[in-house]
Amino acid sequence: MAFHRALGEKRWHLASKVPIVDSHGTVTGIVGIARDIRERKQAEETLRQERILLRTVVDNLPGLIFFKDNEGQYLLNDQQHLRSIGAKQQEDVLGKTTFDFNPHEPAELYTKDEREVVRTGKTLFNVEERALHRDTGEERWHLTSKVPVVDCRGMVTGVVGIASDITDRKRADADREKLIQELQSAPSRCQDSQRSCPDLCKLQKDQGRQRILDAARRTFPPTRQLTSAMAFVLTV
Repeated sequence: MAFHRALGEKRWHLASKVPIVDSHGTVTGIVGIARDIRERKQAEETLRQERILLRTVVDNLPGLIFFKDNEGQYLLNDQQHLRSIGAKQQEDVLGKTTFDFNPHEPAELYTKDEREVVRTGKTLFNVEERALHRDTGEERWHLTSKVPVVDCRGMVTGVVGIASDITDRKRADADREKLIQELQSAPSRCQDSQRSCPDLCKLQKDQGRQRILDAARRTFPPTRQLTSAMAFVLTV
């Protein structure tokens, strides 16, 4: 940092200083060469602020977010994604790929999709993926979109991945499908029971049927398939 008296301001210099040596090897002076690098320092500061802004935005968006280069190496991850792959900080994943954090088979699938995004320059929307969360040891479901990163020349330089955890939704869908199947099969089971023990079947219907249907209405959003199944059971 140097003070320019003519301008009345401080500026950054990149300086080199070389000793002047006489024929006897004695240093008799110094030559100084300085270059004004104010614009470079301003650009560096702007870039630093942009990185801080990007990190703030990424860490506060919902979901799991990562940036990779064309070779599949991690460049930036939000805190949720770092935790899910078992990393504590960004430096733990820089230069590494999904193969360093995931079983080989799912890592192959992730990489295949990302290479296709790089090759075509087209976004891959809403792909359901299984993912091992190393912080909890669970296998969970993600709904993932992968977007190409394009530079000023139109070249794809990497991929941004954005994933939402849809495990609870997948479990609810499975529970709803199971309930629908049970409701649809209930009439035939009851008819079999009625033939063998009519009084017991009537008691089961009176005490149990409405309880099941009320639970279904409270638990699941109405669908045409669910409504039809419930209506069918009520007619038996």
